Amino acid sequence: MRTTKAVFFSLFLLPLFLQSQVDGRFPKPSRAIGYLEFLSVDIASQNAALGNAGVANPEGGFLTNPALLANQQDLFSVSVNYSPWLRALGIPSLHFAAFQAGLKLSEKHAIGLNYQQFSSLDPLDFGFNSSQPFSQISPRISYAQNLKKISWGLSIAYVQSGNEQGLERRERSRGISLSGGISSAHQFWGADWLFAASINDWGPSHSARAIAPNLQDIDYFLPTTFRLGGQTALSLSNTQLRILYQVEHLLLARSLDSISSGWEAPFRSLGDGQEWREWQGMLGIEWAEIALGERLDLALRLGLRYESEEQGSRQLITTGLGLRSQRFSLDASYWIPLPQNHPLQNTITLGLSYFWHDRS
Repeated sequence: MRTTKAVFFSLFLLPLFLQSQVDGRFPKPSRAIGYLEFLSVDIASQNAALGNAGVANPEGGFLTNPALLANQQDLFSVSVNYSPWLRALGIPSLHFAAFQAGLKLSEKHAIGLNYQQFSSLDPLDFGFNSSQPFSQISPRISYAQNLKKISWGLSIAYVQSGNEQGLERRERSRGISLSGGISSAHQFWGADWLFAASINDWGPSHSARAIAPNLQDIDYFLPTTFRLGGQTALSLSNTQLRILYQVEHLLLARSLDSISSGWEAPFRSLGDGQEWREWQGMLGIEWAEIALGERLDLALRLGLRYESEEQGSRQLITTGLGLRSQRFSLDASYWIPLPQNHPLQNTITLGLSYFWHDRS
């Protein structure tokens, strides 16, 4: 069993935990995504509990859609989310963390800051192959503007990854990630509706340096992702029901031999004959009620995420809960994969947020 895990992790490293067959055989990745998959994973605890349907969720942050900054109700918000990653593979030293802060400058303008880090604190020894402790980071600056019922956003990110020890530290590679989003909010029939779309992480190729010996001097492309989704909210007395729905597509060509620039990779992904398999579907439901007078809200969340087996088989039931006062919120999520022996089995995320403004 240990040998199987070693082959799984060392040959495909972090990538390709999301691209693998999960029935006990070796993974068969369909695309050379490389090890930058952490950029496309939204570990915000609220979104993680809702099937990762976060592109139209203003309360779940703005990592996947910077336009959501303009829809936030608080003047200032800051949150920290953390997940011990791939615990099902018996690798205790992998850590996934994210920080985000949003500031509303006026009724129409807002700015935000995101920081993602994916790292291993200890050497990963597989016997025939090994990796030194490594770190992948991506700070991101966002801006959003609200134009009545339509908001738009833009973000620019910096990507850095590499080994944390010795002279190889100097070989850290760098990349640029761009993202934009557009969303709209409407109210009719007593319900709140919000529709949103975004494209994230479009930029040049990124070189892998010294993560593991078999990955040196290999170029990878950023995981450019297109997302389209919506939110429907129904309010009844002190209870609110929210339904979030989303589809997304990883814009990365299956054949990368003829692509010389990461900027053109998303365009080459269209029309590769596998379009319908490359779409993912997400659905989330949240029930929230004032639990203790007017001071504390309790939210129960349930979600479903579906991905084709040929693309990674992320077929998950997601659950979670949240507690929010007027200043703080605490959120947690737990993933239950439908396939057996899935690398994401027993994945948990925890989030803590602070708000500097009373909700209206």
